[in-house]
Amino acid sequence: MSIAETLADGPARERILAMERLGKDRHLSDVVMVPGASSTPLQDAFLTLIRVFRAEQRGGLFLKGTLRAGETGTPPPAARRAPDAGQ
Repeated sequence: MSIAETLADGPARERILAMERLGKDRHLSDVVMVPGASSTPLQDAFLTLIRVFRAEQRGGLFLKGTLRAGETGTPPPAARRAPDAGQ
């Protein structure tokens, strides 16, 4: 892990928790402006970590839904690409 990734890890996790609590994905775009103003590598690492954490969360939810469907005999959830995938 690079220095920028190490420094961005804690704030990225905190921002995801804040976005979940507030129900505001826009909070991310506001927060990204701060590190980006002084450090482009830190901003890039921060955004990468946010995307990785969100993908992990979506993957976990998909797995839980698939397991639940297998246990109950209901249709599994549809595998969809997230709106921010590939950005």
